[in-house]
This record gives sequence, C-alpha cells and structure tokens, in this order.
Amino acid sequence: MKFLLMLALALGCLGPACANQPDLAPASTPRRVVALAPNLAETWAFACGPEALVGRVNFTDFPPALEALPSVGSALGPDLERLSSLRPDLVLITRGAAGGPVATALAGAGLRLEVFQVESPAQVVQAVQRMEQLCNASGLASQNLARGLSEAPGVGAGTPPRVLMLHGHRPLVAAGPGSWGESLLTLAGATNAVPPTAMPYPTLSAEDLAALAPDCILDSSGMYEAPADAQALQLPGHTPLVPLEDSALLRPGPRFPQAVEAVRRALLQCQPKISLAAPLHTQRSLPL
Repeated sequence: MKFLLMLALALGCLGPACANQPDLAPASTPRRVVALAPNLAETWAFACGPEALVGRVNFTDFPPALEALPSVGSALGPDLERLSSLRPDLVLITRGAAGGPVATALAGAGLRLEVFQVESPAQVVQAVQRMEQLCNASGLASQNLARGLSEAPGVGAGTPPRVLMLHGHRPLVAAGPGSWGESLLTLAGATNAVPPTAMPYPTLSAEDLAALAPDCILDSSGMYEAPADAQALQLPGHTPLVPLEDSALLRPGPRFPQAVEAVRRALLQCQPKISLAAPLHTQRSLPL
C-alpha cells in the first residue's frame, strides 16, 4: 500500500487503473518496460526482443513495430499519468535525464530505473550487455555487435580524409568532437574536420566552413529539413557535398555498423579526392 500511495502522489495515479500496479522485486526479470528515449527502445528490442516493451516516447520508430506502442509523450517531458497507467516494472532513461524532475518522481515512487549513457558505439555495446543481463538474454546480440565494432575499418595508415558532417542547415550545425557523428567518421576511416577544441555540436558560419577546408562534406540534414545544395548553403565550390539518407546515422543505437557503412559509401562518392585504405564491406543487417 505504501508503494501505491507513493506512486499515486508522484505520478497522479489515482483510480482503478492503478489497482494492479506490480511490486517488482529488484532482481526480477522485467515484463513491462517503458523506454524514455527512442534509441533506448531500439536497443532494448535488439538486446531482448520487443515483447516486454509496453510504452515509448515520441519519434520511437525503429523497429517499425514499436510505433504501435502507446506513447507517453516527449522524451524531455513525458506524461507521468499516462506512464503510470502502463504499470511499468522497469523504466529506461538516459543519463542526461537521470537527474531531472521526471527521474526524481519515478524514483521517488519506487519505480525501477535503469540509466544509460549511449553516446558512442562502445557505449551501445555496453548498453546491450546490460539489457541482456536485465532480461536474461543469451548475450549473442552484444557479441555480434562487439564483433561489428572490432571489424570497423577505422583510421588506417597514411593521411585519412578530413570530413565535415552536417546535421542542420539553418543554422549550420556540425558533428563536433565527442559526438556520435564523429565516432562514425572515425570508424569509417576518416577524421573530423571540426577541431578537437570545439563543442560536440558547433554552429558554423560560411566563413568557418571555408577556414576548415574539409576534403568532403557529408550532409544528414535532408532527413529532417528540405534538401539544399552547395550554393544555397554557401559552401566552398570545390568541396564535394554528399547527402546522407540512412536514419541509423542520427540515432546512437545497435544499427551503428549500418551507419558506418553508410558513411563509407558516402565517402566513396567524394572521389577522386578521397581514397579509402580499407575495402568497403558488404553491408550487414542486424537482426532484431
């Protein structure tokens, strides 16, 4: 009863919908999981299968079957009453949101939280391993993913191409040091044209672009904005501009081998200026 009262006060859960709220022992296997980030829902489905997922946040769209789950709203401000009505026995949350009011309310209500930092492919592998522990999975998913990480070409001998990855046009936003995009560039065999002193997602001017003088520009902005050409973006005329069209590029999750291959294929379109030392692998799909 104490648990139910705390949950009602923290989440506004007052009525028959909460009468069967489960009291989950800390070591039990979760059977009703809500993921408060699209990449965490995707990662759970990869590690454990989608069966235990009962709720998602907006923009959770992979694997596609997850779109049919009830949404609890925005990842930044989920509807706590709607979340409580799903009777979760585990809530997945990102480290960035772990210290916020939502996490405080959930933890105060006695809900079981798992916090994940997923900002690099290595951290994706770690997240899959932890989720496999939670759902008592075999560990095969994380083993396959770790193999994909070890087989990535990486920066080899010689001078790797200096590549700029754009995430937005208005203003120009790039993948900076420590970002997901930079990790994909590195695994694909390129180096980031943005200097290591910059922010993870710096805003650039046309003058900044000219000063960076990248060998190639990879543009992921068209997945969310209207396409733009080099002239409209005031890009240096001699620099190849190649669009990126794979959604895996923008979501830190278990499709990162697919994202690395997409970057590699885009880099090949920058030829003849760019040459890649390592051969392009046949693209592999990761089963869910």
